[in-house]
Amino acid sequence: MMKLNHTLNLYSSLANFGLLNKSYIAKIMLVAFLGTHVPLLALVFSFITSNSYSWEMTVRVLVIALLATLAGTAATLYALRLLLAPVILTSVALQDYLNTNRLPELPTEFTDEAGTLMANTSQTLHKLDELIHYITNYDDLTGLPNRDLFCDRLLRGVAQPEKDQGLVAILLLGIDDFTGLSHGLEHETSNLLLRAVAQRLTTCMAPTDFLGHLSGDEFAIARMEIPTFESVIKLSQLLLYTLAKPFSIQGSLIRITASIGITINQYDFYMRPEVSGHSIAVSLGSESGLFT
Repeated sequence: MMKLNHTLNLYSSLANFGLLNKSYIAKIMLVAFLGTHVPLLALVFSFITSNSYSWEMTVRVLVIALLATLAGTAATLYALRLLLAPVILTSVALQDYLNTNRLPELPTEFTDEAGTLMANTSQTLHKLDELIHYITNYDDLTGLPNRDLFCDRLLRGVAQPEKDQGLVAILLLGIDDFTGLSHGLEHETSNLLLRAVAQRLTTCMAPTDFLGHLSGDEFAIARMEIPTFESVIKLSQLLLYTLAKPFSIQGSLIRITASIGITINQYDFYMRPEVSGHSIAVSLGSESGLFT
């Protein structure tokens, strides 16, 4: 069991009581109640042990002191309850994020300890959410959108009204015999090669294009605005020409060739996970002789 910080001794001790175990507010209220009643208890003890006052005077003073103490205690407990709001809001925000993945809207303008707690919690959860989004939607190796994000962007793009009558081309690119090539390279070298391929492909993208890394050596490019099929052929030739230049990886020159498959307005076909760039390239190549 982890050793508790000594500052948690009182908190730990109060947590051993059944009624206080699950309520932080109850712990605070009990301590505040006992603290505000110490003067009253001291006064009662003083009157009991002293013979200087009549019973009538003693009762009168004690009643006034009791009422004043109760009123002060009620005001103190209410104020403490309000001052605990930052802690309560932070706890609720954390639990809500765990249950619903909804980011909190905690105030960040306060500079004391409670304000810092809220601000740090909000900042941490936003960074965590960004990290989760990145891990879920982006390829860790190349930094490109993965298959899921690529498909999502594609669907969003074709769903726009102005795209209803237009043609959308999807180019699927794979490195030829990448498995055999990678067997002759160190693992790190293969990873660096894929990163370099991704960087070169990025330089060929138009402003409305988007690029994704599907898996392994397979990449996908979506061109949302194509005037003619010939423009898509030119893009594929540009991609092949760009990748044909040797890559300098860790002091060695590596040459690769690639195959490209093209689909036009066939989103459902492409989005099947079993469809790869190589399979489409072979299919198109056998029919048209454009790709090998």
